[in-house]
Amino acid sequence: LREAQGLLDFARWQLAWTFIRSPIDGVVLEKLADENELVSPQSFGGDKGPSTALLAVADPQDLQVEIDLNESDLSKVWLGQPCRVTPEAYPDHVYNGYVAEIAPEANRQKGTLQIKVQVKDPDRYLIPELSAKVDFLASYPPVSP
Repeated sequence: LREAQGLLDFARWQLAWTFIRSPIDGVVLEKLADENELVSPQSFGGDKGPSTALLAVADPQDLQVEIDLNESDLSKVWLGQPCRVTPEAYPDHVYNGYVAEIAPEANRQKGTLQIKVQVKDPDRYLIPELSAKVDFLASYPPVSP
């Protein structure tokens, strides 16, 4: 009986490895692996060998706008700076946001730096990959005491 219970537990453990679960709740943006394609739970780096990504998933409640900012304008932007985000598809919908990330390295060829603006309280009108206009609201960073 113990041997049968051990075999059953082992079969259940193996079956559990056949289920794929996302680490976040969200919507599927892109399918990155096809049926019968070799995938692996470990990353080996590079583009050779098995892939680790099966799907591209986005959380519609955690949206950011990526901006390529001209490097000459970098002194006008800082982390936490308030912003106004207006999607191109819905110009009558305006959202509050803030500068959440400034890339640590510039794109030398384009003369730009990537900025990520976090959108506060997105709704059903905002979906991943929409184009948006961002207005940076303050002209100077707060002065440290």
